[in-house]
Amino acid sequence: MLQRLSSRLDRIIVELGGEGQLIAIQAADLVDGVVELANMVFEDYMKRRSASADVMARLEDIETDELYVTATVANAVGLDTLDTQVRPRGVRALASVPRLPESVREALLSHFRKYRRLINADVQALGEVEGVGPARAQQVRSYLDRLLEAGTIGEISA
Repeated sequence: MLQRLSSRLDRIIVELGGEGQLIAIQAADLVDGVVELANMVFEDYMKRRSASADVMARLEDIETDELYVTATVANAVGLDTLDTQVRPRGVRALASVPRLPESVREALLSHFRKYRRLINADVQALGEVEGVGPARAQQVRSYLDRLLEAGTIGEISA
C-alpha cells in the first residue's frame, strides 16, 4: 500500500512543482527500505526457499482494494492458510549484523533453521558453522546479545 500511495503522491508532487519538494523528501524517507524489509520478512517466514523472494512483484497484480483482504495477500505470497503457524528463521536479526557476508548469513540460517536455535546458540555452536570462525562467532553472539538487551529482537521459547 505504501508503495502505491508513494507513486500517486509522485504525480501530485509534479503538479505542485517547487512547492512539493518538502513533501517529496518526506515521501522518499517514508518508503526508503520498505521493499527490502518486506523481502526480509517474507524470507524470514517462508517455508521453502523459492526462486523469487520479491514480495512487491507478487503483490503488484492485486487490485488496491484487495490488499485489505488478508486471505488474498496470504495467497499471493504463498501462505497456505492464515491459521498456519509460522516462526521466523532469523533473517532480519542477521541482516543487521555489521560486516557479515551474505554467504555466512546463509550458512547460519541453513545450519540453525529456526530463530530460536539461532538466538540461543552459544559462541561455540556459532563457530561450528562453515565460514564462521571463533572471532566472527563472538562478533555475532555479542551483536545478538546487544539486540536482546535493547529489546530490538525478542527471545522465543519452545
